[in-house]
Amino acid sequence: MTDTVTNFDSSTHPVNDEIKRTKFDYRRHKIIKSGGFGKPSVYHGLVVIFLEFFAWGLLTNPVISTLNRTFPTHTFLMNGVIHGMKGLLTFLSSPLLGAYSDVWGRKSFLLITVFFTCCPIPLMKISPMWYFALISISGLFSVTFSVVYAYVADVTDENSRGAAYGLVTATFAASLITSPAIGAHLARLYSDNFIIALGTAVAILDLLFIYFMVPESLPERLRIDQKVSWDKIDPFCVSTAVAILDLLFIYFMVPESLPERLRIDQKVSWDKIDPFCALRNITHDRFIYLICLIVLLSYLPEAGQYSCFFVYLRLVLGFSEDEVAYFIAFIGILSCIAQTILLACLQKYFGAKETIMVGLFFQIVQLAAFGIATSNWVMWFAGGLAALSSLTYPSISAFVSVYAREDQQGLVQGMVNGVRGLCNGLGPALFGFTFYLFNVDLGYPSPLALTKTNSNLTTIITNSKPIYSTMLSRDVPGPPFLFGALLATIALMFSLLLPISVSNLNGNGNDMRTIEQNARLLNSKDDANDNNQFD
Repeated sequence: MTDTVTNFDSSTHPVNDEIKRTKFDYRRHKIIKSGGFGKPSVYHGLVVIFLEFFAWGLLTNPVISTLNRTFPTHTFLMNGVIHGMKGLLTFLSSPLLGAYSDVWGRKSFLLITVFFTCCPIPLMKISPMWYFALISISGLFSVTFSVVYAYVADVTDENSRGAAYGLVTATFAASLITSPAIGAHLARLYSDNFIIALGTAVAILDLLFIYFMVPESLPERLRIDQKVSWDKIDPFCVSTAVAILDLLFIYFMVPESLPERLRIDQKVSWDKIDPFCALRNITHDRFIYLICLIVLLSYLPEAGQYSCFFVYLRLVLGFSEDEVAYFIAFIGILSCIAQTILLACLQKYFGAKETIMVGLFFQIVQLAAFGIATSNWVMWFAGGLAALSSLTYPSISAFVSVYAREDQQGLVQGMVNGVRGLCNGLGPALFGFTFYLFNVDLGYPSPLALTKTNSNLTTIITNSKPIYSTMLSRDVPGPPFLFGALLATIALMFSLLLPISVSNLNGNGNDMRTIEQNARLLNSKDDANDNNQFD
């Protein structure tokens, strides 16, 4: 009998495929090392978030003074451009990093994101221009929140995930309670150079904590191989990103050196990570469309507000360094309470949809108050409402995490965080341009600056140039905040269209709804058909 096996292509033999798959898994698990201290838990992510933003909180006042010295004219506008570029790069890279964290693990991407987010700190005194340039570029990897949210999703169930996300955002607020006050106090005792060195040391401590103490959560949760294909590369998106940063050229070449890994089971479709493709296809699913629209409309003014928040308090409302530190601590304490106790109670007794609406309502009121505030007590009242409005995003993240499959938490959180990244780009630019449009562009107050007040107008004289804090009228010192309140109002109206729960979308819950099949964000029909064969 003729042996027909000799004509069989050995490259397609099941045994060879199994050998290749085994080798790939071995290489992958060499990269995904569990390590760390104890089992993966929410508290590991909390420490990472706290240390990262504590390091930046120490630099609150040095950042303001450095920004004004570097860009003495058009301070608000340049602040918006810098943070706008950072947010745009975050939007481009967030889906990619989220998708790869689903394959290669959370720990390695925590190291990458924290390193690139904090690496500009030591350059603040070495070279301010390089400092601001590196801040803009660091947006490519500044997605710590999305990776931490995916980490938390790995170690929690659906019932406790909302409260866990609240702890993450509360920890972020807690890092801002003491760090600005500590930074301002130490700057008076020593110098800004000491604060910069301390912030750098805290960032290094965060990296060491991740490397030695944080265990990997992915191997315990990811039991089946994910399908990735590097098929549909969007040349426009790739060429744009490569033009922005040469590092993306290295990333673009990586698939050429690892063809076996990408041909077997770990094939990443460009549709999963292409942010423009996600925007094109996002309207195909009503739930995802509403969620992303709400995130866009609510986080756009929030990103703009917090990009110029400290500068606005100092330069427009005349807050001192101590008052800014106390104000931040006040907001941080209330945010911790809101994102732990209040968030848990609202989600337990009312649900995620109602919690989102409550957060949006508080956001509308506080933005309107910021826009018309001409006295300190109104600003403190608005700060309290701003803390309560922090309920919105953890509620949205918990809602979306239930919608996604367990092995795609990094991808879906990356997509939502990508919309936030887009807002981080557009929001500061929008606020900066609006301030510039209404001539709200002050010089940093010098020790010789005079302040004259009468019943009609407040004039701040800096560098012999009078600047009026009332542009439209004496009752509207902050036009961008009023525009942000309008956007948040539209977001609240759209939130009324959200289902009470994700299971109401089709009656089957997220067991039958996958990202490929229902959100259609991935637009890979072949993969969806393969999944249906195994259902």
